[in-house]
Amino acid sequence: MRKSEILKLTWDRVNLEQKVIILDPANTKTKTGRLVPICKELHEILSELPSRAVGGHVFTYEGQPVQDIKKSFMSACKEAGLPYGRKVRDGLTFHDIRHSFSTYLRKAGIAIPVRMQITGHETDERDRRYDRVDLEDMQQAIDSLELYLLNNDHLMTKPENEPLH
Repeated sequence: MRKSEILKLTWDRVNLEQKVIILDPANTKTKTGRLVPICKELHEILSELPSRAVGGHVFTYEGQPVQDIKKSFMSACKEAGLPYGRKVRDGLTFHDIRHSFSTYLRKAGIAIPVRMQITGHETDERDRRYDRVDLEDMQQAIDSLELYLLNNDHLMTKPENEPLH
């Protein structure tokens, strides 16, 4: 979810029984509603939150809806030994988590339409922009190619009078 979608989240849009968050069109950047599945760990966290008043905000501090998380995120980065900020080399921002999430969905083999529905991306282009190819991906591609060639050794033999491409 986008930061604004998280901060504006109210309990009437959280269905813990079905493990889903219901985002209405009015509450999304793209003005398109969607369902966001809740993973086991998030389900446990949400189940333990103290107040679940209907219509009340999910994330509060001293009884008031959380308006911003920048300072808390900066502190979390510092505690984890991670650089913070867009203008800092290798600096992390909250939005980077969306990029990582999209990348992990792809690495887990989740189909593009499903990834797009979960993240709220409306085009394949947007999905590709959020997906990051890293050295692990490239090494896996080479490993897969080697396995393919081993299992298809006839591809590596050159028939007489024919160039090998």
